[in-house]
Amino acid sequence: MTDQSNHRGADRLVGATIAGLGTLVFIGALNMPTFEERSVSPWTVPGIFPAFVGAVLALLGTALALRNAPPIRTQSKSERPQMGGLIGMLALGLAYIALVGHVPFAPLTIVFLAGFALVFRPMALSGQRPYWAIAGVALFVGLIGFGIPTLFETVFLVTLP
Repeated sequence: MTDQSNHRGADRLVGATIAGLGTLVFIGALNMPTFEERSVSPWTVPGIFPAFVGAVLALLGTALALRNAPPIRTQSKSERPQMGGLIGMLALGLAYIALVGHVPFAPLTIVFLAGFALVFRPMALSGQRPYWAIAGVALFVGLIGFGIPTLFETVFLVTLP
């Protein structure tokens, strides 16, 4: 099996997943309150932006899943992709979800992002200058970990758990 067909199979799976999540977001947004009893403009209801994002995700996910889709064929055991990264990400995601609300958001997000980087970017740490890669990951994780709560609490006025 060629590397390109591996990417196509992954594109199909990821695209279908994104399309499904986008559809769920769109349906959830349509079920949000409309505040008709307050006579507000229909363009100011809380579900407008999530519905738009969900629709775009569903559309782009479908496009990713269907573009140049090769016929589906079964793979031998030696051709199957390694599942270590997927299992690692699943474990990180479940731990993150379980700890939200019990651990302060910024440190929890920093640990999650650092774990994500270690699961999916181990090759960056094996190069000739791994210190630069580690420093870049640490800077990115720190900025995002503290930037998300700051953005939400100062700009959007939403307190995160």
